[in-house]
Amino acid sequence: MSWISDVHEDGVERSAAIREAARRRRARELRAEAEALAADPDDRAEAVAVLVDMESLRAVAV
Repeated sequence: MSWISDVHEDGVERSAAIREAARRRRARELRAEAEALAADPDDRAEAVAVLVDMESLRAVAV
């Protein structure tokens, strides 16, 4: 809540400060999740497999 207090003291309305704090928190969570997935060899292999499948479908559709 310290970030909210700091922003609120800077003249930002409390509701706007809360929304901004929630937005920043969600961005941090998404970044952490993306980093974890990027570091997971099984997930990376699955992503490559999906891309290969999608490419084969695109080749058939063209």
